[in-house]
Amino acid sequence: MAVTLDQVRQWLDSDEPNYKRLAKLGIQLLPHLNTLIRGTIVSRAAKAASVAGLIDSDRAVELLSTAAKHPSPIVRLAAAGALRNMKRPAAAAVLMSLLADQDGGVRKLAIKSASVRPNQALIAKIKELGSKDPVASVRLVAGKLASQRGLA
Repeated sequence: MAVTLDQVRQWLDSDEPNYKRLAKLGIQLLPHLNTLIRGTIVSRAAKAASVAGLIDSDRAVELLSTAAKHPSPIVRLAAAGALRNMKRPAAAAVLMSLLADQDGGVRKLAIKSASVRPNQALIAKIKELGSKDPVASVRLVAGKLASQRGLA
Protein backbone atom coordinates (compact mmCIF):
# COMPACT_ATOMS: atom_id res chain seq x y z
CA MET A 1 0.00 0.00 0.00
CA ALA A 2 1.41 3.36 -1.03
CA VAL A 3 1.53 5.99 1.69
CA THR A 4 0.93 9.65 0.90
CA LEU A 5 2.56 12.72 2.40
CA ASP A 6 -0.83 13.85 3.68
CA GLN A 7 -1.28 10.54 5.53
CA VAL A 8 2.13 10.88 7.16
CA ARG A 9 1.31 14.46 8.17
CA GLN A 10 -1.94 13.32 9.77
CA TRP A 11 -0.25 10.49 11.67
CA LEU A 12 2.50 12.76 12.96
CA ASP A 13 0.08 15.55 13.87
CA SER A 14 -1.72 13.32 16.36
CA ASP A 15 -0.98 13.94 20.04
CA GLU A 16 0.69 10.57 20.51
CA PRO A 17 1.98 9.20 17.19
CA ASN A 18 2.81 5.51 17.15
CA TYR A 19 6.41 5.90 15.99
CA LYS A 20 7.16 2.18 15.91
CA ARG A 21 4.07 1.46 13.83
CA LEU A 22 4.99 4.23 11.41
CA ALA A 23 8.57 2.98 11.17
CA LYS A 24 7.29 -0.46 10.16
CA LEU A 25 6.23 1.12 6.87
CA GLY A 26 9.96 1.18 6.17
CA ILE A 27 11.92 2.96 3.50
CA GLN A 28 8.82 3.97 1.52
CA LEU A 29 8.24 6.52 4.29
CA LEU A 30 11.65 8.19 3.93
CA PRO A 31 10.84 10.62 1.08
CA HIS A 32 7.89 11.94 3.09
CA LEU A 33 9.94 12.19 6.27
CA ASN A 34 12.59 14.09 4.31
CA THR A 35 9.98 16.60 3.14
CA LEU A 36 8.71 17.08 6.70
CA ILE A 37 12.19 17.42 8.22
CA ARG A 38 12.95 20.15 5.69
CA GLY A 39 9.61 21.84 6.34
CA THR A 40 8.82 24.84 8.49
CA ILE A 41 6.67 23.14 11.13
CA VAL A 42 9.15 22.36 13.89
CA SER A 43 7.01 19.87 15.83
CA ARG A 44 6.34 17.86 12.69
CA ALA A 45 10.01 17.96 11.66
CA ALA A 46 11.04 16.69 15.10
CA LYS A 47 8.52 13.85 14.97
CA ALA A 48 9.66 12.94 11.45
CA ALA A 49 13.26 12.75 12.69
CA SER A 50 12.17 10.49 15.53
CA VAL A 51 10.51 8.09 13.10
CA ALA A 52 13.54 8.14 10.78
CA GLY A 53 15.68 6.93 13.69
CA LEU A 54 13.62 3.76 13.85
CA ILE A 55 14.15 2.82 10.20
CA ASP A 56 17.29 0.77 9.61
CA SER A 57 18.62 2.41 6.47
CA ASP A 58 21.57 4.54 5.39
CA ARG A 59 18.99 6.88 3.83
CA ALA A 60 17.42 7.32 7.28
CA VAL A 61 20.85 8.34 8.60
CA GLU A 62 21.00 10.95 5.81
CA LEU A 63 17.66 12.32 6.96
CA LEU A 64 18.95 12.53 10.52
CA SER A 65 21.99 14.38 9.20
CA THR A 66 19.63 16.91 7.65
CA ALA A 67 17.70 17.16 10.93
CA ALA A 68 20.99 17.67 12.79
CA LYS A 69 21.51 20.86 10.74
CA HIS A 70 17.99 22.22 11.26
CA PRO A 71 17.80 25.80 12.54
CA SER A 72 15.59 24.71 15.45
CA PRO A 73 17.25 23.05 18.44
CA ILE A 74 14.05 21.05 18.95
CA VAL A 75 14.62 19.22 15.66
CA ARG A 76 18.32 18.79 16.43
CA LEU A 77 17.35 17.33 19.83
CA ALA A 78 15.04 14.86 18.08
CA ALA A 79 17.89 13.87 15.76
CA ALA A 80 20.27 13.40 18.69
CA GLY A 81 17.77 11.15 20.46
CA ALA A 82 16.89 9.21 17.32
CA LEU A 83 20.54 8.47 16.61
CA ARG A 84 20.69 6.38 19.77
CA ASN A 85 18.66 3.74 17.90
CA MET A 86 20.77 3.77 14.74
CA LYS A 87 23.29 0.97 14.34
CA ARG A 88 24.57 2.17 10.97
CA PRO A 89 28.24 3.23 10.96
CA ALA A 90 27.37 6.53 9.25
CA ALA A 91 25.38 7.55 12.34
CA ALA A 92 28.65 8.17 14.21
CA ALA A 93 29.52 11.11 11.95
CA VAL A 94 26.13 12.71 12.56
CA LEU A 95 26.55 12.23 16.31
CA MET A 96 30.00 13.82 16.12
CA SER A 97 28.49 16.92 14.53
CA LEU A 98 25.83 17.09 17.24
CA LEU A 99 28.48 16.80 19.96
CA ALA A 100 29.72 20.16 18.64
CA ASP A 101 26.25 21.74 18.42
CA GLN A 102 25.87 25.32 19.62
CA ASP A 103 23.03 24.31 21.97
CA GLY A 104 24.04 22.71 25.27
CA GLY A 105 20.85 20.64 25.45
CA VAL A 106 21.55 19.15 22.05
CA ARG A 107 25.11 18.34 23.11
CA LYS A 108 23.85 16.64 26.29
CA LEU A 109 21.46 14.37 24.41
CA ALA A 110 24.10 13.65 21.75
CA ILE A 111 26.49 12.62 24.55
CA LYS A 112 23.90 10.17 25.86
CA SER A 113 23.34 8.72 22.39
CA ALA A 114 27.04 8.59 21.53
CA SER A 115 28.02 6.94 24.82
CA VAL A 116 26.34 3.66 23.83
CA ARG A 117 28.38 3.32 20.64
CA PRO A 118 31.77 1.56 20.56
CA ASN A 119 33.37 4.33 18.51
CA GLN A 120 36.74 5.64 19.67
CA ALA A 121 36.32 9.09 18.10
CA LEU A 122 32.98 9.57 19.86
CA ILE A 123 34.43 8.33 23.14
CA ALA A 124 37.33 10.79 22.84
CA LYS A 125 34.92 13.65 22.14
CA ILE A 126 32.77 12.73 25.16
CA LYS A 127 35.87 12.73 27.35
CA GLU A 128 36.87 16.11 25.96
CA LEU A 129 33.41 17.56 26.62
CA GLY A 130 33.64 16.25 30.17
CA SER A 131 36.51 18.62 30.85
CA LYS A 132 36.20 21.42 28.29
CA ASP A 133 32.56 22.10 27.47
CA PRO A 134 31.61 25.70 28.31
CA VAL A 135 28.34 24.58 29.95
CA ALA A 136 28.73 23.04 33.41
CA SER A 137 25.74 20.70 33.03
CA VAL A 138 27.15 19.33 29.76
CA ARG A 139 30.54 18.75 31.43
CA LEU A 140 28.75 16.95 34.26
CA VAL A 141 26.79 14.63 31.96
CA ALA A 142 29.83 13.87 29.80
CA GLY A 143 32.03 13.21 32.82
CA LYS A 144 29.41 11.04 34.51
CA LEU A 145 28.76 8.93 31.41
CA ALA A 146 32.45 8.60 30.66
CA SER A 147 33.01 7.37 34.21
CA GLN A 148 30.02 4.98 34.21
CA ARG A 149 31.00 3.45 30.88
CA GLY A 150 34.64 3.17 31.88
CA LEU A 151 35.60 5.75 29.30
CA ALA A 152 37.36 8.13 31.66
